[in-house]
Amino acid sequence: MRDRRGAIRYRCQLRCTLRRGTARHDATVLDLSSSGLSIRTTLELAQGDEIDLRIERVGQERDAAQ
Repeated sequence: MRDRRGAIRYRCQLRCTLRRGTARHDATVLDLSSSGLSIRTTLELAQGDEIDLRIERVGQERDAAQ
């Protein structure tokens, strides 16, 4: 899939965790490219917001204590 940015985007369904400040939210990476990614989350984000994103390894179990 190609978008207006010109980079090839690869569709996926990868679980991830977003952190903004001290708040942590579960999310899903929907697609990846060399220039960025698309995520689904309940967290409201604006363009330019800084976050920490951690993508789980395939087959990795979520740990509720993280």
